[in-house]
Amino acid sequence: MVKVSKGSVLAIELQGLSCRCIIGALPHERRKKQKLILDVSCIYAESAIPETDKMEDCVDYCILADTILSTAANGAYVTLEFLCRACAEKILGTFPAIREMEIRASKPAVFRKKTTATVVFRTVRA
Repeated sequence: MVKVSKGSVLAIELQGLSCRCIIGALPHERRKKQKLILDVSCIYAESAIPETDKMEDCVDYCILADTILSTAANGAYVTLEFLCRACAEKILGTFPAIREMEIRASKPAVFRKKTTATVVFRTVRA
């Protein structure tokens, strides 16, 4: 097996995750769940980069996706910013192998149903 060089980066990207959740500050946004699209990039801690081809040495993509979607769908958020933070905190608290992450949350059909609002949140494990 080839040794991974110091400074290597391994990232998992999940794109197009979709759920419905309470998101928004306006009264009509608080009554009915709205569509949300999430894109996530998670970077492994260098020491956690898998050295085998075994699933138990890796972050399970399905569990990662389910964690993100359940955090979003089961909450009621006023802002995309706080929803992103809540998802990031849940991921970093659940997956010790992940050192940093970026989450992009897009809310289609805002501003007279013609514009998509998107927020990007980046964080590094403290």
